[in-house]
Amino acid sequence: MKLGRAHLRYILIKVLSLSFKCLETFVLKNPVEMTPFVEKLLDLSVGNLTYDPNYVEIDENEDEMEDAEDDDYEDDEFDEGYSDDDDASWKVRRAAAKLIGAAITSYPSILANFYGAVAPVLIYRFSEREESVRVEILVTFRELVRVTSLQSEQLTTIREVPVGVGKRRRESSQSGERPPPPKALEERLQSYVPRLSKALTKQLSGKSVATKLIGFALAREIVDVLGGGFSEVLVSYIRPIESALQTSGQSKIGSVGATGAANESTLKIEALKFIKTVFKTHSAKSIGQGPALDVAKVVEGTIANEKFYKVVAEALDSVVSIIPVLHALGEDDALFKISEKIRDKVVASDVDQEVREKAIIAFGTVLKAKGPDTGFTVLFDKLNIESTRLVTVRVIADVLEHSTISGGPWIEPLTGELSTYLRRNNREVKGASLKALFFLVPQFPSSLSNSQVLSLVENILVILRSDDNQLYPLAVDTLTLMIENCEAQRRDIVASITPVIDHLFQKQIVQPSGSSWTPYGNLLQTITRHGFGDQIYAAVDLELRDPSKELDDASAARAKGLATIIAFGNKPGAWEYWSVLPADAYPTLRVFRLMVIGECGKLTYFSMFISLTLGIFRSG
Repeated sequence: MKLGRAHLRYILIKVLSLSFKCLETFVLKNPVEMTPFVEKLLDLSVGNLTYDPNYVEIDENEDEMEDAEDDDYEDDEFDEGYSDDDDASWKVRRAAAKLIGAAITSYPSILANFYGAVAPVLIYRFSEREESVRVEILVTFRELVRVTSLQSEQLTTIREVPVGVGKRRRESSQSGERPPPPKALEERLQSYVPRLSKALTKQLSGKSVATKLIGFALAREIVDVLGGGFSEVLVSYIRPIESALQTSGQSKIGSVGATGAANESTLKIEALKFIKTVFKTHSAKSIGQGPALDVAKVVEGTIANEKFYKVVAEALDSVVSIIPVLHALGEDDALFKISEKIRDKVVASDVDQEVREKAIIAFGTVLKAKGPDTGFTVLFDKLNIESTRLVTVRVIADVLEHSTISGGPWIEPLTGELSTYLRRNNREVKGASLKALFFLVPQFPSSLSNSQVLSLVENILVILRSDDNQLYPLAVDTLTLMIENCEAQRRDIVASITPVIDHLFQKQIVQPSGSSWTPYGNLLQTITRHGFGDQIYAAVDLELRDPSKELDDASAARAKGLATIIAFGNKPGAWEYWSVLPADAYPTLRVFRLMVIGECGKLTYFSMFISLTLGIFRSG
């Protein structure tokens, strides 16, 4: 029995697809051995990526030849009614795309060749009629972009990939930002952006959710790698964004199975991530007034009308990047409207925890743009809710750091509230509260009562008495600013902190070099400049008069602290005392005096350092 042409075609397609799968495995498992065949494999893959027999124009003479040849087959019924439903050629195209992706991953050293021979064909095939093949082609191009960004990184961790699209692939995420790709590859990728965007936006305007999902993911990847580059084509993405964020349905991620799925919610989230990346990597001028307003309007609608909490949370996260752009463009009306929607989420009692936290962060961004007076007190109520306390304190600290605030009756109660958090067990809340106080108290020292200032100092000292030495530098910096700015309470503050500071030196906590010394050095300088260095000086000096005292790891820090007090103070006879050795000086004191003079030389004049050192040796 002879096989019909449909069966032969099916067998050929099956053999081709299996062959490509085997080659993909070989390339991934044995890249070194397969290196000599890479060029040939790419030629085969690119050629078969366009293999679509149902879309090839057939010549009339070829039809006649086929009709004549049909008589030679006994099983003509196999060819009857052949249609797209019987066409399995998509398996070959998908397998070819997978093989190209494997080659890109395995041979990043020849990315220039991929950009020259493969990238144009992939862009051309964005219009593939079969959805699964089209998605795989987009995934393959995304892999090309991803590997481009990794040329100066190590493959260490797993980077986020949209749910239901492709496999999770390994790449670096050691920091929040990527280093730029090599200049030549970046220019090649940038040159494809106009052509790619034209082809991609056609697919983003279609009906396939899976295609649009990976399409936005690909666009986001390109923007992320290029650090922008979409200013000329951004307008073409507005309509697809609006379409993706329409609230016609409320399908939820909860319906996703173990293998993932593409649905309306995941599409909305990916579109919002694309928006966030664009607004973070482009200047307000390059985005333009029209696109900025259009995107802001659709995101505002998502915040107000979307029912699924994960989409709302992502919209609030995206709006953090949109607000500064609207502010820079002077779009106060749009900024006011979007801030009102954010405020509604902040004060709402029936929203999800993630949405509430994102709303507080977004509202803080509004306050930094428009000024805290527009609604700073809205955040204070959230301090009473334990679940939102940490994020609220962090936002308050951020607003205080990056904006100018006028005084008000809120200062004293807020300071008191933050001060009490310094005694809590929650370390993150303590650190955030300390940071907020660092920016708050020095701005409004006259708004705080004497008792409140001293209570705050005592709460900060609780941190310095604890074992959490990672909070020490910020606590010391805060005390320094309080001594500098709280003039009425300065003497009492110094009297309270002197024993604790001396204790830190004794505990060998203070390091005498590098940035770790800076907070302590600044504190000693401030104390000394205001005439209160004698107490610390006397404590260190008394301790060193003990002949049994041995030098330890804290001696260098003590020497530097003592030198700071001598250099920045006006203590009579200090130089003369430390520059002359007593006749009965024991070795420990001799070494320590040399350490003090050495540190003094760094802090004052080199000539004075030389003369004092020579005097020591002469007297010895």
